[in-house]
Amino acid sequence: MKNNYFYQKPLANIYAKPSKNSEVISQIIFGEKFKILSRKNNWLKIKTIYDNYNGFLKNNPQSPFNQSTSAPEEEASVVLPAVPIEASSAY
Repeated sequence: MKNNYFYQKPLANIYAKPSKNSEVISQIIFGEKFKILSRKNNWLKIKTIYDNYNGFLKNNPQSPFNQSTSAPEEEASVVLPAVPIEASSAY
């Protein structure tokens, strides 16, 4: 699975722990690149490429990031909030 993505919503908080009650340690903005380190329930543990922040991003439960798959065609059809960088013509 390709693991380089860019964020496609205006803004989201990055949390220290997978809970909205956790400390907000950073934010991710539209177009920012990141990697998914792990998944837990409806949370993604990510690392931002630009400033190397590690933290948790709330994820949509319908997102393909929560589904275990190895089918390349499913990876290429990633929906918001992030899409693979390789599938985008923006970069």
